Amino acid sequence: MGDIFICHSRRDHELVVFMNEVCANAGIRAREFEFNFAALGRTTNEEIITIMEECSALFLLLGKNVSCNLHTSNWISAEVGLATGMGIPVWVVEDWFASIDFPVPFVDHYIRINVGDPAHRDPEHHSYMQEVVRAYGSHPARRGDIVIPGTNYLQCNTGGCQAVFAVHQPFEHIEKCPVCTVSQHWDSPPLPPISR
Repeated sequence: MGDIFICHSRRDHELVVFMNEVCANAGIRAREFEFNFAALGRTTNEEIITIMEECSALFLLLGKNVSCNLHTSNWISAEVGLATGMGIPVWVVEDWFASIDFPVPFVDHYIRINVGDPAHRDPEHHSYMQEVVRAYGSHPARRGDIVIPGTNYLQCNTGGCQAVFAVHQPFEHIEKCPVCTVSQHWDSPPLPPISR
């Protein structure tokens, strides 16, 4: 069984609470690496790799504070790069009400979620993400991606990008490419599912 690695800015509290609730309700352990300035003598990459070796997916929680601190955005990029190099699928979970210009290379999955005030959250988002997390939790760590029924794939129409990524909501709700952050108008329907 695999754990879930969560990558985020600690200032994006609502996103972190949402994802921790999702994982707890799914019975899956959420893992993260908390950088400790006092322990700079330790090899942090090795510590992150040790944690990631037990994970089936990385979920980057993209909130309004992710790019407020250069240190945080650098660590997020490093963790995404490590996960990709280890063959761990990368999800971008973006706050529905925050338009974030934070390019994330190697995105496998993209979803926008309403994580604001719990009284106004969409319960379908919570239950859908719980199913996703549970599916990864039952998947062996570091064994590639899983197939999620109903997933569609989009390809960025920006000339220098052309990234292909899975979307987990109507493609009309996807306003930009999560890889290059260029606004998009998806003229064509989603691509057919891609076998991995």
